[in-house]
Amino acid sequence: MSAPRDVSAALQRRYGAAPRRSVVMGEVPTGATVRPMGPFVELAVRRFRDGVLETWRFDPMPRLCFHAQSKRLWCLGAGFRIDGLGFHPRGGAPHGLKVVPVERARRAPTMKGQLREFRRTHNGLDPVEAVDGVLDLPRAMIALGAMEHAVYKTDRNDGDGRSEWIHPFEHEGLPGVTAQTHTQPMICTDATGTGLWFAGGTYSVIDGWLAG
Repeated sequence: MSAPRDVSAALQRRYGAAPRRSVVMGEVPTGATVRPMGPFVELAVRRFRDGVLETWRFDPMPRLCFHAQSKRLWCLGAGFRIDGLGFHPRGGAPHGLKVVPVERARRAPTMKGQLREFRRTHNGLDPVEAVDGVLDLPRAMIALGAMEHAVYKTDRNDGDGRSEWIHPFEHEGLPGVTAQTHTQPMICTDATGTGLWFAGGTYSVIDGWLAG
């Protein structure tokens, strides 16, 4: 299989340039500091170039997760490409994710922190899946637009089972954040358009749920 080609010039023509401001990526999570949110169903990105809103529906679905200390979001897995024509889901089996037997994961000593936190923030529920993958940072990233909303699947133990939850990145009055200082995270990819990262934004994760 040939290596993915560099599409950075086409991406910049379609999406434009990010505003000049300092952004926070945060430390890359490890097995001890990563916390799961659930299958990543959809995101909406507003292009920097012209303000047009694109809605991306994942197939297959990567996993949305966050760093336990920094509360920064991360995307685990892929299965898509982004180029000068936009977003293209690849379909088929998950890319960059290995399904692990959930019972084995529950018993693993290295998973104790994740399991304890999951139960605490999901009203005592046990996770129904376990996946393994790699989180990292590319040498260079291309910012595409502002993240308007994210949709992911989870079970809040409210009787609906595992269902889709949408989070709009709006000002919600988090401590220290005003309507004037609130910012949405930026959607970024690498030069080949085959990865996804989130930079900046005044959101947080409170008790396992997105806020702000």
